[in-house]
Amino acid sequence: MEGINKNKKWNNTRWQNIALVILLLFNFFLHIAIITYPNEPVFDELYYVTDGQKIIDGEGTERVEHPPVGKLLISLGMLVRNDSIGYRMPAIILSTLMLLMFYDLCRRLGMKHRFAFLATMFLTFDNLAFVHAGMAMLDIYVEFFTILAFWLYVKRWWIPAAVAVGLAGLCKLSGVLSIIPIGLHWLFVEFKQSLKKLPEGKNYSMLQRLVIKYGDAAMFVASMCLAPIAFVLLMPVFDWIIWGHWINPVEQITNMGSMTKAIGFDAYIDPATGLYKAPIPSRPWEWLLSPTGSFYFYGWLVNSKKYTMCVLGYWGNPQWIGMINPSTWLAALASIPFGIWKWIKTKRSDVIFMICWIIGTWAIWIPISIITYRSSFIFYLLPTIGAFCMSAGLIAEQFMSKVVTSKAKSIRIINLIILIILVVGHMVSFCVMSPVKLWLSIPASVIIVALTLDQLGFNWKLGIKDTNDFIENEPVKQITEYDSILDMPDSEFDFDPDFDDDEDCVIEH
Repeated sequence: MEGINKNKKWNNTRWQNIALVILLLFNFFLHIAIITYPNEPVFDELYYVTDGQKIIDGEGTERVEHPPVGKLLISLGMLVRNDSIGYRMPAIILSTLMLLMFYDLCRRLGMKHRFAFLATMFLTFDNLAFVHAGMAMLDIYVEFFTILAFWLYVKRWWIPAAVAVGLAGLCKLSGVLSIIPIGLHWLFVEFKQSLKKLPEGKNYSMLQRLVIKYGDAAMFVASMCLAPIAFVLLMPVFDWIIWGHWINPVEQITNMGSMTKAIGFDAYIDPATGLYKAPIPSRPWEWLLSPTGSFYFYGWLVNSKKYTMCVLGYWGNPQWIGMINPSTWLAALASIPFGIWKWIKTKRSDVIFMICWIIGTWAIWIPISIITYRSSFIFYLLPTIGAFCMSAGLIAEQFMSKVVTSKAKSIRIINLIILIILVVGHMVSFCVMSPVKLWLSIPASVIIVALTLDQLGFNWKLGIKDTNDFIENEPVKQITEYDSILDMPDSEFDFDPDFDDDEDCVIEH
């Protein structure tokens, strides 16, 4: 029986890996399918593609308010091929790698495969994330290095994580905010675990006691101090590549800060109407309190003739819009109250990290916006979307536990329907909102929905394929007797939501 369980675990792990590869391939090839539609710069791509050409021609850059790394990555693609394929390909490649890191980040934080896969699917096919993953703008590179920093941190590679934070800031100044979730999570979770007890039976000096007890904590703090150092030291290196001469990094940082702060919301107001003109800026709280990321949505509901714009549009045909999926938006609204409740109840590392992620990359924008009045846009939310997708996975775990454990058939059916709506609704939103043509997005979405439900543990009748992943020490016959969740009797299952579905299941007859 032990050998059977090991073979079963290996087969399950292999299929999980194959499913993840399929998801990544769909992301990559759907982007390739639209990489030339349109075959000209979209929205702010115009500025960065122009900058990329100037860098290639040795003329420096016009967008001096932003650090150099993101612009260099765009120009690197243009060196290979000077068209839309060239300037969009770096974002597509790095975003695909980012999804792989995001999945592993969720797993290392303690999420089970089924829910980490769902979270990754959400991030893959969220419209705002998908659109920017194929655009020559800076925000996708900030998101990439942010998730890279998080991934390196949970692997306890603290020095590379600090360098990744610096690189996120070198794509866009707001990238330095990625150090906040790392610091908060370490403080709430890792700090107490890092404190070591002194071995008994030996006499230690005060210095030895401090080194033994606080050595790991000191190492973490010292490693994170490398983030600003890497930011300052690497900036003149990348600036030299662009300009061909030395630029004082302190003066450069000061100038960038002054220039970005000077761009206020008033610059986007149309004097004739008193309303914002395109592109529509929005405050950080609007990103979560409105499904379109702007309160103009509610104005449009009341008076559509006055508020003609309620979505940030990038391109007309094909449709490129700056808006997260409604399913992602609902997960975002639920993430904070759900996360706080789950944190208090379970103190799970993945839940705590999700909350710290939201605090450090979204909530911090609220005081920044109020104090500086610096204009902001919905795509500034891009580095936080991963946290909302984690929230979707954690919320799905709650519904899944009810599907398996509830005594009442009605409760099981309701939670099953909610799960299906969550998955199907996300892909329907993708089909409607994304620039991918329907003849391609619809069949792709059908495959992704089927794959996701399979990874969640359902068979084609929407029954649980194998509740060994949920139920410990239950006879095989009892577990697999019911092909459909609707056929299960009103009996209680001993399900442990925190049971690791990747561990060997011991089956006793």
